Amino acid sequence: MQTLKLDSTGHAVIVLQHFLKTIGQPISVDGEFGPKTLAQVKAFQSQHKLRADGVRAKNLGALVRALLYLRFPYLRLAVFIWPNIFT
Repeated sequence: MQTLKLDSTGHAVIVLQHFLKTIGQPISVDGEFGPKTLAQVKAFQSQHKLRADGVRAKNLGALVRALLYLRFPYLRLAVFIWPNIFT
């Protein structure tokens, strides 16, 4: 499992930023886990009663999968095919 935190970059950060944008968080998708991404991750964690440390870890990945299942049923196949995409 890749842990994302401040100063992380790359595809996994893009996926996280797209998720945050999809659920309504005001964020730009640039592939860099900077201060704005950190603030949005902490806000998301707080809203869902997770430890708001700004680190995308296993507990956040499980919650992301659950929210995607509920909000976008057609993505269930993608998560089945790529089970580690959010872990």
